[in-house]
Amino acid sequence: MLKTEFNHSWKFAVSGQPFQPVSIPHDAMMLEPRKEENPSGTGCAFFGGGCYEYEKEFVLPDCKSAVLHFEGAYPMAEIMLDGEKAASMAYGYGDCVVDCSRLADGKPHTVHVTVDNTGVPNSRWYSGAGLYRPVWLYSGPEAYILPEGIKVKTVSLNPAVIQVETAHVGGEVSIEILDGTRVVAAGNGDRVTLEIPEARLWDADHPNLYTCRAVLTGGDTAECRFGIRMVTWSHDGLFINGSPVKLR
Repeated sequence: MLKTEFNHSWKFAVSGQPFQPVSIPHDAMMLEPRKEENPSGTGCAFFGGGCYEYEKEFVLPDCKSAVLHFEGAYPMAEIMLDGEKAASMAYGYGDCVVDCSRLADGKPHTVHVTVDNTGVPNSRWYSGAGLYRPVWLYSGPEAYILPEGIKVKTVSLNPAVIQVETAHVGGEVSIEILDGTRVVAAGNGDRVTLEIPEARLWDADHPNLYTCRAVLTGGDTAECRFGIRMVTWSHDGLFINGSPVKLR
């Protein structure tokens, strides 16, 4: 899918007050007065909490499918599309993907986000509030791979074996693992286990990376970069690929 910024031409308001233009990311907590008696205390630098609203009018490009990817909203966010609830984000440090394919009709539509940060203190440190991370629009064909939809896990080192999971809507997935431009492994399916011949492992001194390419029938393609490594820790310390690593 085509990834485009969705961070500009937003409007913001403290609930009950007039809207004003903002760009995302935006920290609404910085607008709150700092008072010694605020329950947020020293951890949040005595800032107060509040309810905040964000709104944006948009027209989707000509496409078969479209999703909005909110990287973060703190906390207790609700997302509305044209006045109808589309999603909620209770956890302030998570992300959210909202399907808005039905709005790809060439007409203007509205996304409205409310954030409730009245329950301070709700963090051991300064948390910020609002849409504090970027928002992205993904548009493309009817069958598509979800944003951040490729997950690569190292299963073993000798032999080097990885597991690739792909989250998608429609279509069937084929996977290629590339070392530079050379395909070193391939498979088909939503969950694929692959052995990488003569693998170059990742560590702090040798950050070797491979590319995982997922291709859907229907044309959508996504890639991610990854290193083959095993990280373990215990009372004996931190180990990468079985070798101890000192943290300074």
